[in-house]
This record gives sequence, C-alpha cells and structure tokens, in this order.
Amino acid sequence: MVERKASGLRKSRFSILTSEDIESLKADIKAIKADVSVFKFNDGPCTCYIDATDTVYVRGDVFPDNEYSIHPRDMMSARAVLAHEYYGHRSYKDTSAK
Repeated sequence: MVERKASGLRKSRFSILTSEDIESLKADIKAIKADVSVFKFNDGPCTCYIDATDTVYVRGDVFPDNEYSIHPRDMMSARAVLAHEYYGHRSYKDTSAK
C-alpha cells in the first residue's frame, strides 16, 4: 500500500510544463469551453485559482502521478482539474467573506 502524502499523489508543482504539455492543456481548456486567457502556465504557487487576479495558475501538479491512489483528487485527469478550478472555484469569485 502506498502511503498518502498530505499534498496528494499528483506530480510536483515544481515540475515544469513543456510546450507539448501546454498545447495539450490548452486543447483541454477549449474542450471544456473555458476562456483560455484566464489560464497562466508555469506561474503561480501551484495549480489553483486566485480570486484577486482572476487567474487559474497551472503547474506540474495539474497531472496525476500515482495510478494506485484511490483518493478522488489524486485520480482526477488534468482536464478535470482545469474544469474544477475554472468552474468550481472561479464561479464563486468575489463571494468570500472580506
């Protein structure tokens, strides 16, 4: 059995996305009908949505890393992660308590 790390079993956020990775991710973004201009690659702290900048940052942790994990977050495809950040988090921008 694989011990689960607190940060999950996705690739490292420090893993640099290649130009091929970015083109593939842009195709995923188009497939989910999201605005590609909202996404920034190899920038930001990790793959996440930041309300203050209205930006989805995409880093190496967008990709799953472990085929043995049964945790839903670890098993999500890159496309699912992009949709989660864009439609899950971005849909609620400006709604947090100030």
